[in-house]
Amino acid sequence: MAAITINGNEDHYSPQLGDQSYFEDREASLTTSDVINLIKSNRFINLNNKKTASFGFTNSAYWVVTRLEVSDQQGSSYLLEIEYPLLDHLDIYLVSDTYKTLSHRSAGDLLPFNAREMSHVNFVFPIDLAASTNYYLLFRLQSRGVVEAPYKIWRPDSFFKNRQYYLWGQGLYYGAIFIMIAYNLFIFLSEKSLTYLFYVGFMLSYAVFQGTMRGFTFQYIFPESPELADPLVIISMASVNVFTLMFTTSFLKLHESKNWVFYVTKALTVFFAASIIIFPFLPYSKSSSILTLLSTLICLYIIPVGVRSLFQGNRSARYYIIAWTFYLVGGVSYGMGKLGVLELNFFTNNAQQIGSIIGISLLSLALADRLNTLKRELSSANRELQTFNDNLELKVMEKTRDIQSIMDNIPQGIFQVKSSGSGVIIDEEYSKFIHSIIPLDHISGLDPVQNIFRKSKLSSDDISLIKTVLETSIDEDIMQFEINRHVLPHEMTIGDRLIEIDWSPVVNSKQIVEKILIALKDVTEFRILQSQTLEQAREFTKLGEVARHESGRMAGFLLVCQDLYNATFNRF
Repeated sequence: MAAITINGNEDHYSPQLGDQSYFEDREASLTTSDVINLIKSNRFINLNNKKTASFGFTNSAYWVVTRLEVSDQQGSSYLLEIEYPLLDHLDIYLVSDTYKTLSHRSAGDLLPFNAREMSHVNFVFPIDLAASTNYYLLFRLQSRGVVEAPYKIWRPDSFFKNRQYYLWGQGLYYGAIFIMIAYNLFIFLSEKSLTYLFYVGFMLSYAVFQGTMRGFTFQYIFPESPELADPLVIISMASVNVFTLMFTTSFLKLHESKNWVFYVTKALTVFFAASIIIFPFLPYSKSSSILTLLSTLICLYIIPVGVRSLFQGNRSARYYIIAWTFYLVGGVSYGMGKLGVLELNFFTNNAQQIGSIIGISLLSLALADRLNTLKRELSSANRELQTFNDNLELKVMEKTRDIQSIMDNIPQGIFQVKSSGSGVIIDEEYSKFIHSIIPLDHISGLDPVQNIFRKSKLSSDDISLIKTVLETSIDEDIMQFEINRHVLPHEMTIGDRLIEIDWSPVVNSKQIVEKILIALKDVTEFRILQSQTLEQAREFTKLGEVARHESGRMAGFLLVCQDLYNATFNRF
């Protein structure tokens, strides 16, 4: 069996290819004595092609052994760090070269955080190694999730120095995420665009997922409630997928086309939303393995969706595609490492964080590019609107001139009556012909009842009815005017002029009377001509009566007339 040589000169020591061997305990029933006998009989299988013992999702317990050769002449105390905080059960045995158990430590994420020997997100134990001595380092691993045990043996001073660097790096990572969360939340509150809210939800869920996988949520949020660790992994992983799909739908505007891509994405969103509720109650090994596989498939699905959107003219989709490619590479690398397909190393252990920070930056660029595109489109639309408004203003001015020309030349007195605080008054716009009817320099702002209708020969009752109808109809439903329209007079006499009156309500979209349009038409000459026409019609009627008499009588009448004419002519 190969061995790790501890010479005291390195900052840390970790297993290399062929340094570890394992034995699968399918029933999880072997004792330490049973396992030591297996070591003696060389029943362990060598991990020839791996530096890290990683076995993926399994219900078996695994025993992993590494031989330590201490060449340090003085011997020393070291720190053993297991770099995976999600193991349910971890037992570590230090066994002498003569197969005697020297020490035994137990740990796991099912125990409260304060039960650990050292306050660290990973499992850390002090071990004393005597000079020029050989040992067996034996691990028993069992978990409902991924079973793996990447570890390092540190010199204490190097461990604490590295710990600071590690915490600084994690602080930068989570700090960058929360800065982006705050920034995009601010934009959401400003722009009211749900795309930013979905992106905030995605980043927050992803930060919780990463914090749980790294052990930070257990250490800082619920150190006394280890039973929350596994459900939180499931909930945060499912939430990441929900917000990913919602962000995709909104960012790529899938809802505008309502094609099969939209409905597939919507169905997947509903599925992952349901998994947030259902999956925490399923066996953790099943639910976590399913979600890990589906999360990878989601990345494989949304990248082609982004490509499709790019070809349809969505310019911002190029950032989206690159961002999710990094997410995919990081997620697949991390997942393959946890499943035991890839070797666990710095990249695979941190692939998700590396891919996600690049992806988050690119998606932020995508959102910024989309916002700039919207601003450019809005600016272009504003310019077009300004041009339209300018043209509209010219057209309105032209129409206003036409209307004013009509109002100046139309042979009718037209004005509008509107409500005022004390009653009704005449509006600003009115035709000039009104001055030929009412000899006033201006009538706008005057009371129409006092200044027009009281100058007529209308009875006091008619004038009172006009005043009442005008005051009770304006600012009321049109029905109020229609009910009282019949009491309004249609003619009046001012001086020797006969004036015809027409009443028309001006209503808004809610059928409320805003003004009443009154048209006064001088029909004096028309009535005279009408009277003359009637008189002539009566004369023609008389002649017609005469023409209808018998022809003989008419002839006799004409002869008598002829004789009278001749007698008179001869006399003169």
